[in-house]
Amino acid sequence: MDSLLKEKKNEDISKLFDEISPQYDFLNHFLSFGIDKLWRKKLIKLIKAEGAQSILDVATGTADLAIYSATLIPDSQITGIDISVKMIEIAKKKVKKLNKENNIDFYLLSLLHLRS
Repeated sequence: MDSLLKEKKNEDISKLFDEISPQYDFLNHFLSFGIDKLWRKKLIKLIKAEGAQSILDVATGTADLAIYSATLIPDSQITGIDISVKMIEIAKKKVKKLNKENNIDFYLLSLLHLRS
């Protein structure tokens, strides 16, 4: 029964993010008053200072963190994972438009499946 509840929860979360995906970037920037952009920049500067070349972007959404990582750390390899197909579709379009396909890969994955 526990696995059925996990699967239902995954489906509900995925559907929610699929539904809001077209407005996600605007909502994220608007509702955070732009703070989301500031924490991304700070995080990537810390990662760059550590010399990291491989980055895992969990719940990548529309890939703003992954894209900024690839821009600030050009030789890095970023893996973005998300539970939403629609978010990943938008992320792939943004990455292609910015010519960062060589740096960023995406996978549809729920972290709920990784829990024991």
